[in-house]
Amino acid sequence: SSGINAEYGELTTGTILKMLLLVVLLLIGGATGHYTAHDWAAMPNAVKYGSLLQKGGLETCENATILSYHIHVLYWSNNNTEHIESAFKLRDQFIERYNLEDKVCDFSPADPNPGHEMCAFRPEDPHQPIGGGPFLTHQYAFFVPIQQMT
Repeated sequence: SSGINAEYGELTTGTILKMLLLVVLLLIGGATGHYTAHDWAAMPNAVKYGSLLQKGGLETCENATILSYHIHVLYWSNNNTEHIESAFKLRDQFIERYNLEDKVCDFSPADPNPGHEMCAFRPEDPHQPIGGGPFLTHQYAFFVPIQQMT
């Protein structure tokens, strides 16, 4: 077996192939099996059972009606003042551009809330550990109603 001598043993072609297979399986599992805040179980009952989604696509979201959008801005905080300041400067510019100074979202990000006006979700504190959710870094978000995107 050909291989590379490493400090902790020999790295063979077979070992490399096994590692690559494991990485591919992890990537496939991560792409197809990750949880999102918009998952069926997290969706409010008013949406699931209130005819807000088109008939025939309730559980699979096939041909589902788009009810609203979110814009998420992810940034590396790592107590890096420059990254945090840059991210929040962009947030402030967006808020000013769309007149969202007094429009704080008063509902869950999991709620598509049709008919609600554009608003800004409260940002996470970048100096605290990352909260729950699908993102692996700090983020902030805006709610955008479908009417403003069409």
